[in-house]
Amino acid sequence: MQHDDWSKVAEVFSQLVDLPPGEQAEAIASAGLTDAQHDTLNRLLTSHKRSTGFFKTGGATPAGLVLLSPGDMIGNWRVEAFLGAGGMGEVYRVDRADGHYSQTGALKRIAHADREAFEHFSRERQVLARLEHPNIARLIDGGVAEDGTPFLVMEMIEGETLAEHAVREGLSREAILTAFLNVCEALSHAHGRLVLHRDIKPSNVMVTREGVVKVIDFGVAGLVDERSSPVRAPMTLAYAAPEQLAGEAASVASDVFGLGATLHELLTGEPPARKGASAVVKQGALPRDLQAILARTLAHDPAARYASAGALAGDIERFLSKEPVEARGGGAGYRFGRFIVKYPVGALLGIGLVAALALGIVGTTTMMLRAQDALKERDLAFKRSQAASLRAQAGRNTLRTIIVRATESTGEASTTIPSLIEQEIETEAARFTDMPDLAGPRLFALAQLSEQRGDLRLLLKALQPQADNPDVVTPVSSIMLLYYGTFSTFTGDYEGARAALVRSIALMQEDPDFFAEDLLVARGQLAEIDGDVETMDAVVDEVIALTSGFDLSTDERRIRYVYLNEFASYWSIILDTRPRTIAMLESALEVNSQVRGPQEVKDSTLLNNLVGQYLRSKDYENAQALNDRLIEYLEREVGPSVDLGLAYRMGAMAMTEQGDQDGAIAAFETAADLFRKYDVENSDILFYTELDIARSLARKRETEAAFAMIEETVARNQGLIYAVPVINGQYLLKLGQTKLAAGDGEGARADFEQSLAVLTEDGSRPDLIGIVTTQLEDS
Repeated sequence: MQHDDWSKVAEVFSQLVDLPPGEQAEAIASAGLTDAQHDTLNRLLTSHKRSTGFFKTGGATPAGLVLLSPGDMIGNWRVEAFLGAGGMGEVYRVDRADGHYSQTGALKRIAHADREAFEHFSRERQVLARLEHPNIARLIDGGVAEDGTPFLVMEMIEGETLAEHAVREGLSREAILTAFLNVCEALSHAHGRLVLHRDIKPSNVMVTREGVVKVIDFGVAGLVDERSSPVRAPMTLAYAAPEQLAGEAASVASDVFGLGATLHELLTGEPPARKGASAVVKQGALPRDLQAILARTLAHDPAARYASAGALAGDIERFLSKEPVEARGGGAGYRFGRFIVKYPVGALLGIGLVAALALGIVGTTTMMLRAQDALKERDLAFKRSQAASLRAQAGRNTLRTIIVRATESTGEASTTIPSLIEQEIETEAARFTDMPDLAGPRLFALAQLSEQRGDLRLLLKALQPQADNPDVVTPVSSIMLLYYGTFSTFTGDYEGARAALVRSIALMQEDPDFFAEDLLVARGQLAEIDGDVETMDAVVDEVIALTSGFDLSTDERRIRYVYLNEFASYWSIILDTRPRTIAMLESALEVNSQVRGPQEVKDSTLLNNLVGQYLRSKDYENAQALNDRLIEYLEREVGPSVDLGLAYRMGAMAMTEQGDQDGAIAAFETAADLFRKYDVENSDILFYTELDIARSLARKRETEAAFAMIEETVARNQGLIYAVPVINGQYLLKLGQTKLAAGDGEGARADFEQSLAVLTEDGSRPDLIGIVTTQLEDS
């Protein structure tokens, strides 16, 4: 559409947007629009009507709307108060009322959605629920009420928009940019999980009363009308990308444009002006580097924008650090000028040092050795950077392919994100042996994406070509084999896992300095499979020694510190070296609290393991207190999840040991419900939890119910029990504990002896061997 056409449409749209539908029709008829202009205007009005704005409640309550009353139920939620109407429908403050745990949310009944869209959403809701990022307001629940009205429940955000917060607090430009980096990180996290926002705008960026930036409405724009044409997709004119205005499908580039339009308003007080469908950066109001950043973000051509939200964040960080920004490009003069701005004295010293070196002033042995160390560290840093760049590029290309295929799909039920990922895996697997350097990194990116989505089957399928062809070497072979060795143990394929780890270690040992950290992980994993407790113990000490020397000034190293210590603490748990384990977990928790962006290892995982160590030490009081804190944190920050289930299970174990069997059973059942809903199929932790419930029933002298439950869960988990020796050993241990509680000491002792034999032959869990040995002595 030509510039004049767009100007005419935009002018009429601004006049009509707030009019009632009847008056809109009259005004459109008298506006003198061409057919093309008329079609565009109708598309904009429809999209505006369907715009998200989850917490937007400023509109008038529609005539005839029957509101819910306090106490009414919709799904598992009880209405507490009506908050208002606007955006997509009316909004209520609600509390979870299913009896499992307390949670407050904002529920919106959707006025513009179809049932098929929600059936699609129900398949993808767990992916949206995994958007566990501190700067994302999570979509908690969704469904269709008994009267057929679709509804959504979002984390309740009480605060104000970032724009309002910036004005009220008088934030500086630098403070606004720093806050906006959180928005970029949130988008980057979501894009990595194939979730687009599609309606980024200032009203969708909130600040809580505690000062935390939260992006709201993730997934909402996509699920409201997932199967319909992009022409009807929700968007907001001032912040929508040109391709969205043209009726094309949204993409990562569209979200990047929305980020740019939002940032423009935060910095200048107004959205970017429009020249036709294009956006124009306000001139003279901002430094040239910031203008360049905004211009690139708001480019008309999607390919000319930043490739990702992370790339935009990188340029903003460079601006804040007074470094050259990528958006400006520029030659050596521009870059040296920025260097002078950042280091006004250091730059001059640099010039003097070059001159001094040229004159031969510097030449001591000490300085040469330091220089060699610096060069070695620089080379390692460069190689790490190259490897990260290769993986990032493969990841971006893979995401782009899947998103393009998704937007080109016809909307058939079979065309789901998992099926698109699987198609891409099969495409890359077919050419792995002929084009390994291209296919390998893409398969690894698909494996990581499947891991983020919690899909173990697709994760292993993506890694299988490398595992089947261990002699085919690519830049990511060693890491792919390490991943395969780690995750294939979850299926009981210890032989395949061992072979992959042995090959991974051999490849890493060709460059031991570069792979020092991953080598420790691989050696520890192999030792765990082999039951080699001496090597496992040595690896734990090596991890402690290595990470104690980490420079923890960056998130990348903090995250790596926590990752390595969490792995090593698990092996220390197996070895039952509790003081060392507790020290590692406490240290990892402290470092994790300093991570500015998304945590790779969640605090909840570390806390859960720490609670377990208190339980094994029979320090039930501290275990219960820490676990209560963990549950409170998870209910507030994460919501229904496997992590929350693990926390409830830990609390139940403390209760049962203190004699509170009723409380333990209730907590175990809550945990089991969460595992059924959010864990993988054939969940071993669900199996253990059901056995725990049976043991607590037996301790209440409800022996018939206890053994009926054991019979039922064993029938469903035959494959787990007999495929994995450790699971078989734990089953026999818990069966013996249940018999002991029921008064069958002889039967219990037989089960304990059999459990000890199985675990001893396997050799991989000294901690469990110790527990069974103690049970035998006590019985």
